[in-house]
Amino acid sequence: MVCFNCGLRWHKMHQCPAEGKVCLKCGEKNHFARICRTSGEKTPLASEAMKKDTAANNHQELCPTSELNYGNRAACYIMMERYEDGLADAKRSVELNSTFVRGHERAIRCLIELGNITEAGTWVKKLESVDPKNERLSVEKEKINNTTRYLNKIDKLSSEKKYAEAVKYLDKLIAVSSQYVSYKMRKAEFWVLLEKYKEAEPLINDILKRNQSNLDVVYLLGRCLYYLDTERAIPQLKEVFRLVPDHSDGLKLYKNAKALIDKKNEGNNAFIHRKYSKAHKIYSEALQIDPSNQRMMMKLYYNLAQASYKLDEISKSIEECTKALAIDPNFYKALLRRGQNYVETCDYEEAVADFTKAVNIESSSEARKLLDEAKKLLAKAKNDYHGILGVKKNASMDDIKKAYHEKAKLHHPDRHSSGSLEEKVNNEKKFKEITRAYRSLTNGSNPKKYKPDSDVDDNDDEEPWECPFDENLMKFMFSDMNKRRFRFY
Repeated sequence: MVCFNCGLRWHKMHQCPAEGKVCLKCGEKNHFARICRTSGEKTPLASEAMKKDTAANNHQELCPTSELNYGNRAACYIMMERYEDGLADAKRSVELNSTFVRGHERAIRCLIELGNITEAGTWVKKLESVDPKNERLSVEKEKINNTTRYLNKIDKLSSEKKYAEAVKYLDKLIAVSSQYVSYKMRKAEFWVLLEKYKEAEPLINDILKRNQSNLDVVYLLGRCLYYLDTERAIPQLKEVFRLVPDHSDGLKLYKNAKALIDKKNEGNNAFIHRKYSKAHKIYSEALQIDPSNQRMMMKLYYNLAQASYKLDEISKSIEECTKALAIDPNFYKALLRRGQNYVETCDYEEAVADFTKAVNIESSSEARKLLDEAKKLLAKAKNDYHGILGVKKNASMDDIKKAYHEKAKLHHPDRHSSGSLEEKVNNEKKFKEITRAYRSLTNGSNPKKYKPDSDVDDNDDEEPWECPFDENLMKFMFSDMNKRRFRFY
């Protein structure tokens, strides 16, 4: 029969060791956490219980020369993830009794969590001499061997600049030695080298909670912020100078950050006062300060696009928006700006694509309104066959044919067979639109009268329309095949 309070086998003269103790899981008295039947994580009462237990030890209410006293308190510290305190008590328990197995086990646990693998190996040997058949020996040896192997692997990958692979091994080390700051610091450095500053920032902040005066960590955070949000980097870099006034790398970053912010603000001021040419020039100058700061470059390209739009340079504005979106494809403001530019140039399909993506990112009333308007314009433009071919409403049949031949040559799929997948898809789509417009406007030698698609009635009495055969156009379209297999007579 097992005691419900301490977990030990109950007998007639059983004296429960949990009597008078406080559970570190629920905070109640007279039972241990390992058999606690309450659900959930440790409560703040566990911390209070630890304080009471420590106070009792300090006042020598428990025997100060008992290894059990220090061993149990070491176990409490381990549960609270206070491994340095736990290690001190575990070592003290072994000093009082060199054959105290639990003391050895807890010392090894704390040393591994703290990342002191060398000393942990020494304590494993001590435990092996005390208890050769101990179940924990194989587990702890495996942890130590894996740690050594992972460290060698990380050093090799780092020398080969394969930082992404090295991070995977660091994650394994952190899972074993959660309190070792050096592993987290090295992982943050690799993220920075990979230019993944968002991943590095929370790691660095976690390290700073433990030690706010670590110069390397303070500088690394300043570097991350410089590339994530340049304005936030300035006060952080000042903190670096407080620790080391002549920090060369920090000073370089600070000067660049200050120059970028000043130029950007100067350009914004000119834009507000409607001096768009001046604003465009200032933003262009700011781009030259530090091209490696991609987030700032993205904002500057967007500002350039705004200035170009105000100057009625729509094509230039589209190009600048595209450069901003190349840095961050989900840049909401740039998507809206480029979409509006496409509407100005009557490229409604591209406008709908940009507005749709913007709505998926942030479903604002402005984005939804722009999307609805672009869809209406696109539906109307699809039936504007003269517009698709780029001819006037009263264009002659010869003008229509000439425009069709020119556009068909320009967008024919064979001409773009070596292009990218996107280019192939876009040109194929354009070619189909041109063909559809040409077929709708012509019927032999007479222009066809057409109605919008929504108004077309199926009339079985009408004769089926046949596509006119243009020998010159067909020769061009199948020129490559002619060379190989076919010939026109």
